[in-house]
Amino acid sequence: MLYTYKLGSKHIAFDNDKLKIFALSELEWQISDFVGNDMPPVCPSALRYALAKYDSAATDAAYKRVYAIHSGNESGKDISFDNTSDFNPCVTQSQSLFKDVVALADVGHKYISIELEGDINTTALSLEYEKLAREMYKRIRQSKPFVLKQFLVTKDDISGYALLSETEKKRVECALFLQL
Repeated sequence: MLYTYKLGSKHIAFDNDKLKIFALSELEWQISDFVGNDMPPVCPSALRYALAKYDSAATDAAYKRVYAIHSGNESGKDISFDNTSDFNPCVTQSQSLFKDVVALADVGHKYISIELEGDINTTALSLEYEKLAREMYKRIRQSKPFVLKQFLVTKDDISGYALLSETEKKRVECALFLQL
């Protein structure tokens, strides 16, 4: 099944059966959101009307790519399942998660693991995950990467994505965002 989401300015799709991830343009994301998982081979007229502000050639090209992704004919990036055991534990409460992890990264820790204590506000934790993913993405581009153990995904995370809690879904989405 194909899932789509937006994180930061990136539109992302991943296929949990084929273990592939795709970066989507704004137009491709809108098309995927409009048609869902039941995608006909020809662009529906209702979609053409909804996307009338776009050039018809661009709409056709975007529809063809989204259809190829849905039908398994588009080669995406393989989802990686790297694991390492060299993690520095960080004990924190979710309110200071971003600050604590970034502080460890700033002093040179490359592999960080979070151990949360106390009552966890899942909405706040999801926001912290997203903030951390954007910071990690920025540092990857600056050649100063660090790895957060929670952002390493397993095949079970991907194959059972639909059954995960909203916070766990956000964790997986952040991990996939970093793989683009």
